[in-house]
Amino acid sequence: MVNVLIVQADQQEAIRIQELLKSSKQHFNCFCADNAHSALNLIDEHKMELIIIDIDLPGLTFAQQIRQIPCCKFAWIVLLSKDNHCEIEAYRTVHCYDFLVKPCDEYKLLATIEMLSRFRVTSVTDEDRAVVTFKYRDQYLRIPARDILYFEVAGNNSTLYTYSEQYELKKTSLKKIKMMLPGYFVQCHKSFVVNRNYISAIQKERFGWEIRLKDFARSIPSGDKYKDNVTGFQA
Repeated sequence: MVNVLIVQADQQEAIRIQELLKSSKQHFNCFCADNAHSALNLIDEHKMELIIIDIDLPGLTFAQQIRQIPCCKFAWIVLLSKDNHCEIEAYRTVHCYDFLVKPCDEYKLLATIEMLSRFRVTSVTDEDRAVVTFKYRDQYLRIPARDILYFEVAGNNSTLYTYSEQYELKKTSLKKIKMMLPGYFVQCHKSFVVNRNYISAIQKERFGWEIRLKDFARSIPSGDKYKDNVTGFQA
């Protein structure tokens, strides 16, 4: 059971989100607060793993306050608002996972909540909770590190790959990437850093070693210099 706190002044909107969570095959224990005081009391009484805040009432300052509470340091936070005027600030200061403009797409909201619930705070390590924050075009995105397959680096720029997306990152060097990632990422080549939890095989090919990833068509190169990094993986 995943504890979800919904901070929403509009009671009907809060009920709508509750019903949305009830429709999921996953199990959520929902708590609702219609003001900042009630929300803080619920946080004192229960360990919240995911917090949905409509910031139009309490404001962004309240979301920042929640992030400073020790038990909420690694909680997933999703923010809702009638407009996106403070979206960039929200990513920077609250480190929210997502910022949705109302009326938000119910299917997108549910998909986000279900995905985040798989990384619940009470059942994973600090490394598993690690989130990579980066600037992508005109916004800041946060991706759970464990969702990332690998990075390909070209000079001072890089490309981040997941199963479903790839992101071209400007001014993101190999050194910077290695500093932000947890220990299950290893350098396998002068231009590649891979999540070793996704490695399925390492093969000797015509032009050198190649790494095969689970359920991923493309292989990535591995240099002899980095072989010890790669061969120590745990599948």
